[in-house]
Amino acid sequence: MATTELFRRLAAEGAMIERLSSDSRRAAPGTAFFALFTRLIQEGTTHRGLAEALAGSGFDIEAAASAAGCNVSDRLRRLLTEAQAAGAVDPAVTFADLKALTAGCLAYDGPDPDRVIEVICRGLRPVSGKVTCWRLPAFFLIIFL
Repeated sequence: MATTELFRRLAAEGAMIERLSSDSRRAAPGTAFFALFTRLIQEGTTHRGLAEALAGSGFDIEAAASAAGCNVSDRLRRLLTEAQAAGAVDPAVTFADLKALTAGCLAYDGPDPDRVIEVICRGLRPVSGKVTCWRLPAFFLIIFL
């Protein structure tokens, strides 16, 4: 039953992603990228239990997605590249970064997941000036702990 449900959802998601990809030809690249990224996370949090149950049983969700014609990774990679070329996403962001950020969003179990998605999306946008991360010597950390 769970596998049938997954394939039904993947087919529906594939159609939704196809619509978003089709709309992206008309929409600005940044708009298309952020719309897909946001929707993927929202759908992932909605159906988290099913995905976790299937993953725990050894079910290969990536293979199932490809079999259903729902290659989300390729579409997201393409939209990321286009959004970066248009200056809507920081050029330093990689697809691996997106996967890690998505996993972090999916792990969040707080009261307002849309706020977290919004914060992540703001962080993906290019910064106007160079941001410097300060590195303190280890002994400073000892003092404050």
